[in-house]
Amino acid sequence: MPGLRFGLALHIGDVLYGNIGSGNRLDFTCIGPAVNFAARIEKLAGDLGRGVLASGEFAKHCRGEFTALGEFTLPGVSVVQKILASQTRSRSSDRGAVSQRRSRAWRTAPARSR
Repeated sequence: MPGLRFGLALHIGDVLYGNIGSGNRLDFTCIGPAVNFAARIEKLAGDLGRGVLASGEFAKHCRGEFTALGEFTLPGVSVVQKILASQTRSRSSDRGAVSQRRSRAWRTAPARSR
């Protein structure tokens, strides 16, 4: 479908899942820190113009499938996070989107010496 855009965040972590609510309104949902973290990455995917982003934790299980974009400070997460993108580009304007987004509210973490 032309013009269809999406953002997908891939992360590994513990979650709680199940039906939450009452008989009048029952929803199946997932909650927990890993869900919140993935939501932050999903927001970043849209801001960077990328279709698929992964956390460093997820990407280490898929060697060669992702390219590092850098380390980002995510809202509500105290430690900078390594964020990677799928090697399949979702849009031709990815490089410009990354540069533009880094200059706005998201902050790229300073390089760490090893």
